[in-house]
Amino acid sequence: MRNNFFSACCRQAVAAVGCVGVAVLLSACGGDESNAREYDLPSNFCGVEVPTGLYDPIFPPGGEVESRGRFDGAVPAGLNCSYRVDGETAVMSGTSGDSEFDSFLAVRGLDYSMSEAENVAGEYEALVWPGFVMAKAPCTVGDDESAIIRSFTVAVQVQHPEDGEESKRILSEFIQPYMAALLDQIPCAEYGAGEGGE
Repeated sequence: MRNNFFSACCRQAVAAVGCVGVAVLLSACGGDESNAREYDLPSNFCGVEVPTGLYDPIFPPGGEVESRGRFDGAVPAGLNCSYRVDGETAVMSGTSGDSEFDSFLAVRGLDYSMSEAENVAGEYEALVWPGFVMAKAPCTVGDDESAIIRSFTVAVQVQHPEDGEESKRILSEFIQPYMAALLDQIPCAEYGAGEGGE
């Protein structure tokens, strides 16, 4: 059984912000019942604008999707977001101000071995495992002496697809644009005060 990232995060006090949800029942689109996705994909991912095609493959077949939490604040470190499909947690994402990957994993009790991680090429430092990916970047918010955060880390855990190699490929393609979109909405001194270069 995979690590339950969202459950681990919800044990943290900061996770309380992201643990209130609203269920949304969406219309059926037909097809083979065993493989059909009878709900519309979310219009964004956890409140973050990334191309739909990047997160389409991580949403499994099912009839109902429920979202919990979103990253739409000025400094979304320490928040969580999840999607449940037919009552089962399918997609989870969490953010923090951790500066080290192993610290992020340890605080949340996640049993992913750093020695088994694979590097993800791109602008931001990122690691991927089957079903799990994380990225980090320097991010100073506030005055240098009293910064709210100095680093920003985001992680995503999925249950679909089940094939480990396919999962790593999909998550590797997703994490860099997702991280860039998150940094666009954070006033990091390193990235033009959240303007994202636009």
